[in-house]
Amino acid sequence: MNETAVKKFEQENLAVFRRISELAAQKAAIEETDKKLRAQLVDAMEKYGIEKLDNQWLSITKVAGSQSTGIDLKAFQKAEPRNYADLLADYPKVTRRTAYVRIEVK
Repeated sequence: MNETAVKKFEQENLAVFRRISELAAQKAAIEETDKKLRAQLVDAMEKYGIEKLDNQWLSITKVAGSQSTGIDLKAFQKAEPRNYADLLADYPKVTRRTAYVRIEVK
């Protein structure tokens, strides 16, 4: 890695780094508030027996909790490495991902 290019990149994009960090903190706070408000609505809807509400601000539908069962492929791979290899050979699934930038806010 070119040390000079990294320094120049950091200097030129310092404002972007700061703004992303600020936005991430705001987003986390908003998501936490949103989670609490939604929980309040679920409780209130259950209290009043309301399943759906449509008003000028929102359309709200209470979705009942559910449970699903899947296959823990990591546990299967660990417990049955041969069978896992056979399964992977018989049923491969290729997923392509576009390049992106991963940012961790500290």
